[in-house]
Amino acid sequence: MKIIYSWLKDFIELQQSPEKTAEILTSVGIEVEELEFTGARFTGVGVAHIIKIDRHPNADRLSLVELETGSGKKTVVCGAKNIAVGQKIPLAQVGAKLPGGVLEKAKIRGVESEGMICAADELGIPGGKHDGILVLDSALELGTDVAKLFGEPDCVFGVKLPPNRPDLLSHFGVARELSVCLGLALKTPAAKLPPAQGACIPVFVEAPELCSRYAGRTIRNVSAAQSPDWMKRRLEMLGVKPRNILVDATNYVLYELGYPLHAFDLAKIEGGEIHIRRASDGEKFNSLSGRELTLDSQCLVIADAKKPVALAGVIGGADSGVSDATTDIFLEAAWFDPPSIHKAARRFGERTEAAQRFEGGADIEFAAYASARAAELIVSACNGAQITEPVDIYPSPRKPSAIEFTPEKINSILGTAIAPAELSTALKRLSPSLDSSGAVWKITPPSYRRDIETKWDVAEEAARICGFATIGDEPRPVTLGAAETLPVEELCEKWRDELSALGFYETLGYDFMSEKELALYGFPSETSVELANPLSADWRFLRPTLLCGLVKSLVYNENRGAQSACLYEAGKIYRSESGKVVEESAFSGLMSGNWPADIFWRAGETKKLDFYHLKGIAARLFAGLDGVRLEPLKNPPAFLHPKLSLAVLVGKRQAGYIGALHPSVAQSAGLRNNELLVFEILTEPVAKQLKSTLFSVKPVPQFPSSWRDISVVVPSQTEAGKLMRAARSSGGEFISAVEMVDLYEGKNMGEGKKSVTFRLVFMPKDRTLTDAEIDAAFKSVLAKLTTEFGAALRS
Repeated sequence: MKIIYSWLKDFIELQQSPEKTAEILTSVGIEVEELEFTGARFTGVGVAHIIKIDRHPNADRLSLVELETGSGKKTVVCGAKNIAVGQKIPLAQVGAKLPGGVLEKAKIRGVESEGMICAADELGIPGGKHDGILVLDSALELGTDVAKLFGEPDCVFGVKLPPNRPDLLSHFGVARELSVCLGLALKTPAAKLPPAQGACIPVFVEAPELCSRYAGRTIRNVSAAQSPDWMKRRLEMLGVKPRNILVDATNYVLYELGYPLHAFDLAKIEGGEIHIRRASDGEKFNSLSGRELTLDSQCLVIADAKKPVALAGVIGGADSGVSDATTDIFLEAAWFDPPSIHKAARRFGERTEAAQRFEGGADIEFAAYASARAAELIVSACNGAQITEPVDIYPSPRKPSAIEFTPEKINSILGTAIAPAELSTALKRLSPSLDSSGAVWKITPPSYRRDIETKWDVAEEAARICGFATIGDEPRPVTLGAAETLPVEELCEKWRDELSALGFYETLGYDFMSEKELALYGFPSETSVELANPLSADWRFLRPTLLCGLVKSLVYNENRGAQSACLYEAGKIYRSESGKVVEESAFSGLMSGNWPADIFWRAGETKKLDFYHLKGIAARLFAGLDGVRLEPLKNPPAFLHPKLSLAVLVGKRQAGYIGALHPSVAQSAGLRNNELLVFEILTEPVAKQLKSTLFSVKPVPQFPSSWRDISVVVPSQTEAGKLMRAARSSGGEFISAVEMVDLYEGKNMGEGKKSVTFRLVFMPKDRTLTDAEIDAAFKSVLAKLTTEFGAALRS
């Protein structure tokens, strides 16, 4: 952004030079990236006429030039090659002040020079080169002050503004910031208007949720008169091409006060009324940029009785803009919802100056004043112009909340020792509302500082106003407590170590999915989280599962020759529930191909991955986590194989699943190997089990263990897991483990029957068990299995 030095001086008594002002601006957070000087930054330079040129007696490359100045003749030494008799040139006489310093009388190679014929760069003229003297217009009178040819000296700052400070997007805003930091009085631009005549045209705000304030007035009998020279010059310095007063006045106020305005040609407003409404789906709008835009109900428009005449806060319409034939205008000053302006500007690629200020959050309290300021500029340039009474629809004025703090807290945050009196003076420059009468101070941020919300923001302002040097450079003693690792992080790190040791590789995927990918994995878009402003159609939704990204990584690896792969990822998944976004931490993985994945010279040791490998991985992850178990999945997700899937349960809550990816999904995803094993686990419920069991320690058994195998015949649909849990619970305190040894289905079992063999491990804490105690526990287990599952001891 460009800021003009002389324009700042309209508002504050700025005594500092442009260079010093640039240093001050940078020190308070307004970074000055470049300085561009304009106009004449010199004095004592007049127009002179070359009447004679002789060789220098002591130097072949120098000349003695005799000049007529209008008040006598002068002789100077000059080394330029482009001098010629008859030229009129700028002559800096002894004592002249140039950008490089004060010119003094000097002897050059033994000859006294009574001045200097100047090149453009020696006068500090922008773009000037040192390739010869500056030759002036031959019609100029001798002795004319050359400074008058280039205008008043000025400087344009190229500044980089903080993204949270939209109040600085104007000359008045920057001057206001300097007035606060330097303690200077601030002058507000005049907005004196003639008496109003008549009423403004009707205005209807039909979308108040997107337009909190709408002010406007009608100005009649205007003409597209030329703007005054001072206004043109300032706009040109900012890179804006002047057109006429109707356009230039709104642009001028934009850069002066930072408030976007728009002027409509009243003759082009059908029905003579203004409506602020949402666009209809498919409604067309012709913008000033020459494009036809297709709108929808998410777009806010300014419309007349029949059509949109502006895309609110972004760009005006080609069918309602002012022209040289305009005689009456409607001048708009409004405050629009920043997010809606940002979306519209980005969607249609219209990154206008107005949109930049509205989406940052213009000062809503400035709307009516900005309108009056522009109206004054227009009326002053158009003889006979008449203004109407303004309309100002502002149903719910903004009421900023007061922030409470103490001077001690501010000093504690900053590590300073600013006296309360000094702190009070500084903060009252920011907001005269400061109440420092009690132990607890209160400050209400001004309307233009929406970024000040907490006491830490107040501390930052105190540091800027008092000067960052008050903080000092001594190191502050800081006491750091021991960092506490969250249970979820601890669990994920544990699983990372486990899986990496088993040959898995970690991946990092994007949090976004397309609608096509949602459909592939069976997630309805209604329960998925859709982004309001996606980067592309492929990233329209937040992912409800990590598996999609893992599968895409596997496809990428398969396309580059990988035969086997084991991958995992820890991250966030999202879903929509009752209109709210639910975010959960998940840990997912997949296995494809052979185990181990790397080629092994003993081919017999490499096996194709199957469901039991996946169960083994799950058992490894859940080792030591009481209450985490696998059970048949009653309603498996659409992307899992219905016959090869298990639920991960923590207590009664399902916390994930393991299983085989459905072959149709694998094929549609572009996988060459359709036999893909996957798992996805919600880490928060599992992490609670980790927290309760991680540090439990058991003593080493002092007595030997014993074991007995038990083989029972049960119905084929009986789950082995339920048999094992029943055996464990019925054997009393002596049974320390139940391990599955064998499963047999075939001849001699009978139809619908299977044989299951378990190993019961007995390990008492205080003694060696007798055979009688082991027999009693064995019989108790058999009775339990017989009663609950109809089991019979296999003979």
